[in-house]
Amino acid sequence: MNTGDFLKNMAGKIGKTNDAALNEFVNRQDTQGIEIPDELCNIFMSELMSLEGAKNNSKVKAYFFSQALNGMDFELASAIDDFGLDTSIFADEKDTYAKMRTFKTKLKELMDKKPEKAGELEKMNAELQKKHNEVQRQLADALEKHKLEKADIQAEANNQVLNHMRLSSLKGLNWANKDQPEDVQIELAKLLMSRALESAGVKEVNENGSIFVVPKTRGTFDGGSPVTGAGFGDLSEIVTGKTFTLVVNDPDHRDNEEFYAAMANAPGSYHVAWRTGNELRISEKAVNIDPTDAVEEDVNSQVIWTANITWSQKRKTVQIFDLAPVKSIFECFDVA
Repeated sequence: MNTGDFLKNMAGKIGKTNDAALNEFVNRQDTQGIEIPDELCNIFMSELMSLEGAKNNSKVKAYFFSQALNGMDFELASAIDDFGLDTSIFADEKDTYAKMRTFKTKLKELMDKKPEKAGELEKMNAELQKKHNEVQRQLADALEKHKLEKADIQAEANNQVLNHMRLSSLKGLNWANKDQPEDVQIELAKLLMSRALESAGVKEVNENGSIFVVPKTRGTFDGGSPVTGAGFGDLSEIVTGKTFTLVVNDPDHRDNEEFYAAMANAPGSYHVAWRTGNELRISEKAVNIDPTDAVEEDVNSQVIWTANITWSQKRKTVQIFDLAPVKSIFECFDVA
């Protein structure tokens, strides 16, 4: 085949049959005179095809369709993950269009279930709210019960303090009946006083009315130092009473500053009560309180209140009371 015919054939395949420059070159005498072996021409003519030929070629169409559908398959797989569908729904599907129809069906089923899931969520929220309300009710009941128990404990503690103040006010008096022991005289006087007050419609109260509880403490009690006076006969001196010192360490430094400032400015205004492991003790006389809060150099040391509480009384020991009624409001450590 001569060169001119070969080039015209190739121009037809690429849609350039009307190209002026190509036609001028093809029609030249020297181009027409060159022969190309038929075997070589057949290779180009069989392997190359025109645009229309490519459009109608089944193999070419199959290749490019496959490339396009592979991208759709990838997007479908991504959509399955986004909607939380089961990835096995395409297990038996090979055709992309069939996969799209299956996906559409599953998506419709998911949308149809949405109201049901919303109802389930609303029901779950209602159950949670119900449980929350019940917990709040139980908490309110527990707080009310604790409040009542605390009031009972406080009333019992106030009663014990008031009773102790009655005893303190009656001790050491000059009793008319010298034949009876002082404790009998005191109990009789308390009874007569209570009857007289009740008959008059008067209620006995602690006028100061303040009981301060410092629950978490530790400290020491010295047991008292004797106060002596001049003796008679063979005794050069006698013990007329004792001075007691109670040292209380309180770790609530910031919170209790105002309390200790008030106590330091009210000497002789309060009695002190403290508990050990199984006993309650109350001072017979009002006390003096000297609080300090030393700061040490050690960066790991704790700044605490150290209250030195002192008082003097004729009784040689500090009276011991039943601890049970007030035990729950104290939480003491290492008290001697």
